[in-house]
Amino acid sequence: MKEILDKLINNGYEAYIVGGYVRDYLLSLESNDIDICTNATIDEIINIFGDIGTYNKEYFSYHIKDNKYTYTITSYRKELEYYKNKPIKLEYTNSFDEDLKRRDFTINSIAMDLYGNIIDKLNGVDDIHNKIIKVIGNTYDRFNEDKTRIIRAIRFYVTLDFELDNQIKDFIEDYGYMLNDIPREYIKKELDKIFSNKNYIKFFELIDKYNLKKYLNIDYNIIERGLDRIGVWALLDTTLPLSNKEKKECKDIKNKKLFGGKNE
Repeated sequence: MKEILDKLINNGYEAYIVGGYVRDYLLSLESNDIDICTNATIDEIINIFGDIGTYNKEYFSYHIKDNKYTYTITSYRKELEYYKNKPIKLEYTNSFDEDLKRRDFTINSIAMDLYGNIIDKLNGVDDIHNKIIKVIGNTYDRFNEDKTRIIRAIRFYVTLDFELDNQIKDFIEDYGYMLNDIPREYIKKELDKIFSNKNYIKFFELIDKYNLKKYLNIDYNIIERGLDRIGVWALLDTTLPLSNKEKKECKDIKNKKLFGGKNE
């Protein structure tokens, strides 16, 4: 991280670590995905780092893989238009503040400079201390432009053991059907993360409270505690895209239950 920040700063640009890595750092959690934002344009980033990484000019992003760590360097940008949960019209900005405002939740808007100083312009640190998830800007607008943020909010609610603020709860109660607009592959990926967390019962309590089963393409009767990810999937009836290996493992678990075997 320091080498990347040094290179950008020594070439005359601003550069900060931002987002999930900083959030997890403040929560003393391990994170291997590091996002770095800068006022350098994507062409300037490519000029600095050359071919050591890969890039996507459309999204102003440059990616470096180093052992178990992935670094994503992104130009400050504004996302002006979305289609099918993805920004399709982006605009470069020289403003660090504008770049922070485009992010999803306040807890993901915290930045860190080269020296480890925390920059918190949207009160994300307070929200971490208070264990609450808040959307940046208007909740309806931000969830409507990218519905994947809804399931991400639910995932953080479970895996970080935070609470959802009242605006998010109201949105889920009124517009939970928007989960239908999220690709099934993405829902599966997010549920894998939730079911891998020991706190997964909290997810099902929320789903039952707001009657979201049908929007997530899952059904179930009783959910047991203390299961691993596949153990949870085995309790569900679902049309979500499980792999053949996962389907077999689920079937084996169901057979053990059916014939009185122990689920290990």
